[in-house]
Amino acid sequence: MLSAAIGWFAYSIARQQAQTAQQQAHTARQKLRLDLYDRRYAVYDALQRMIEQAQSNQGDALPIIGQYLARREALKFLLHDDAIDKFVSELWEKLGQLHLARNWDSTVPEIRTRDQAEVAAIEKWLEEQPTVLVRLFQRHLHISD
Repeated sequence: MLSAAIGWFAYSIARQQAQTAQQQAHTARQKLRLDLYDRRYAVYDALQRMIEQAQSNQGDALPIIGQYLARREALKFLLHDDAIDKFVSELWEKLGQLHLARNWDSTVPEIRTRDQAEVAAIEKWLEEQPTVLVRLFQRHLHISD
């Protein structure tokens, strides 16, 4: 009888330990999902701010995108998405062109007109990018089991 009680007690402890281990594994998976979400959202938010700054013509979005590009390799494991990399490369190129066109002080009327047209075209492109950004990040910004 004593050995049966000890066996039952050992079984109860082992079962409780197994349940605790399962709960800890579930908690660890959830924590990882939340951490990945936070990091991915930070990238999304930085890109969104770049677009907003470029549209407002206040501040300079180039340093922010430069910071993103400097961390780009480290962030690739977060997204695994060539479309986002392509988007960021295109955004970088457009912001560089916009910066040059806005800050190039030309006295030649033809160049000034061309720069103004280029600024207008890039600003129109930038207006569409928040929607594109949401679509690109949609599958990366969710937490699910």
